[in-house]
Amino acid sequence: MSKLIGSKYMVQGKLVGIDTKVLWDTGSQVPIVLTNWLMQHCPHHHIRPVTYC
Repeated sequence: MSKLIGSKYMVQGKLVGIDTKVLWDTGSQVPIVLTNWLMQHCPHHHIRPVTYC
């Protein structure tokens, strides 16, 4: 890993109203959620490909 990349910052947050630990990434242009997490916690949400954004 490059020395330019520092520690990752995990914070408590809410995702779709669910309390969870999330990565604080201020430079991200799209949110990334694991399919397994989404299927377990939000089975009715539709997954859209990044190309849709």
